[in-house]
Amino acid sequence: MSQQSILVFGAAITDFMAFAQDEPLRGDSVPGRLVNAPGGVGRNVAENLARLSIPVHLLSAFGDGRIGLELWESCRQVGINLEHSVRVNGQRGATHIAVLNTAGDLFAGIADLEIFKAINQALLEQRRFVFQNAKIIFVETNMPEEAIGWLCSQNDFPPIYLDPVSEILSAKIVSKLSSIHTLKCNLRQAEVLTEQSIFNENQAMIAAKTLLRRGLNRVFITLGVGGVVAADHEQCIHQASPPAQLCNTTGAGDAFSAGLIMADLKGYNLADCCRLGQRAAAITLADERACSDALSAEAILL
Repeated sequence: MSQQSILVFGAAITDFMAFAQDEPLRGDSVPGRLVNAPGGVGRNVAENLARLSIPVHLLSAFGDGRIGLELWESCRQVGINLEHSVRVNGQRGATHIAVLNTAGDLFAGIADLEIFKAINQALLEQRRFVFQNAKIIFVETNMPEEAIGWLCSQNDFPPIYLDPVSEILSAKIVSKLSSIHTLKCNLRQAEVLTEQSIFNENQAMIAAKTLLRRGLNRVFITLGVGGVVAADHEQCIHQASPPAQLCNTTGAGDAFSAGLIMADLKGYNLADCCRLGQRAAAITLADERACSDALSAEAILL
């Protein structure tokens, strides 16, 4: 593994997305369309990095049934290196069912992540060299808490970038923030991590500074149409969102993470890291899928 490669340690999931024609109601059915596609926060970030022409390895677990094999092949076809991932015999692959409202936002979702229990400490120790030789490690909280704890306890690994994925999963990393270099989260995840309510840009800035005091080097809090708040130990800024056509919000945050990593590799400053992330997210927002064919380095570079 080249030391210029990014290691993504995260979930590869088959997404089943239901696009509601009318506003979904709890306890009721509405007309709509069903679409299935490759997904998972880790896999999405890895695909977006590959589309940005950045060498990327994905460490994840795949089932050996039809869904798992199709997911494996889809990763390979977009340029994700899977040599360090594992196929688990006799297990179904990870799946996620998402119901999206008429605005393209998530209304409800259920994820079957049982297969990721195969990623235990023994497997990770066997792949220690993969982590040591990466340029950046990106991890997300669909991975088992034991595995995240192992990663955060190492002292000889490159910078760790983390996405908490959801409010519930954010609890996995509350005690591990001092081991993380860069955190990318949304407003609700930031509320969980800081135990602060966030209703506006100024409160998001206060939350970002709170997170820095807990040991992080940088924080990016995405606010949807409200833009993004970014902070390091020198400055705290707010970056407005660029105009974007909205089709599906699923995957926009993953595209932001990929754009941020690309900006870091190019040595960009905090504001330009936000801009590249936002440009990547805007392209993804306009696509029905979680990763867009339209994403490329040429499309987002400043």
